[in-house]
Amino acid sequence: MVVVYMQSPTYNNMITITGKEIQTAAGQKLNIDFAALIARCAIWAPREVHEACHDGHGVYAGVPNCRRKRHFEPRGERDGIIYDDNSRPNAKMKAMVRNCYGVRLEDCTVCHVWPDTCYDVRYHTCFANLVYIPAAIHSLTDYDEHVEACLKYRAYELFGWKPDEEEIPAKPENYPAEWLELPRCDKSQQNKQVLPKASEDDSCAKALSRLEGVYADDSLIHGIIQRALDLGCTDENAVYVDDLTLGPVNRGHISSMKTERGNSYGRYFDGLGRGSEARVCFAPRIWTRMKALGWAK
Repeated sequence: MVVVYMQSPTYNNMITITGKEIQTAAGQKLNIDFAALIARCAIWAPREVHEACHDGHGVYAGVPNCRRKRHFEPRGERDGIIYDDNSRPNAKMKAMVRNCYGVRLEDCTVCHVWPDTCYDVRYHTCFANLVYIPAAIHSLTDYDEHVEACLKYRAYELFGWKPDEEEIPAKPENYPAEWLELPRCDKSQQNKQVLPKASEDDSCAKALSRLEGVYADDSLIHGIIQRALDLGCTDENAVYVDDLTLGPVNRGHISSMKTERGNSYGRYFDGLGRGSEARVCFAPRIWTRMKALGWAK
């Protein structure tokens, strides 16, 4: 059977047809609800992950001062701004899925919910503005207005968030009734990559001298330590560095917490691996002291 959407053009009367038109016509013919399809496939961050990125001034960027580069802009950091090619949101979402749901995703694409917000440092790495969609259908988020409207409303429904410049999105007609909900992973079985213990003789003097003050001051270091504890980090069980770098925290902060040298924060962690596989566990002396203070069990 041949499906005809329009009259055949002649050589001298060429017409244009877009992929979007073909998709819409096929969807109507086959009675396919693309928004419902996306809803059954969309993976979002938990609300608490989004809220953990709050900088105290209304911004929820997972990586501060980072936006997507435009086609004529080179990658890299200039004048305090990170010009990215979407690798930062991908890394953040990949770490989130691994940590919160205990899975490694393949063949999925990170999409921005609100068009063009990727060029704004406030929104490019905001978890409420990011959703994982299977790669085979992710373009629907760019080319189907109903899908786009449903995702905007879902983001507001889950996070109570929208770009500052936008109105609260209205609930679209034919809004999907069912959305994918992945089960949260068992924290007790998480992050069991065991690192070799460092010698108890290795110095942690600077970190030990600051440890109690760090907690009293509710500092950035305190936040990193608390997040590591929340993820199940001990002196033996490691957590991924990517899972600790939320909000204002970056890899430089973690690196500074692995050494006693120079102007470092002090050796709170020991580490293993590089890049996306980099992991840390608490230095033995730090872990012993934290247990004595009742901060760790």
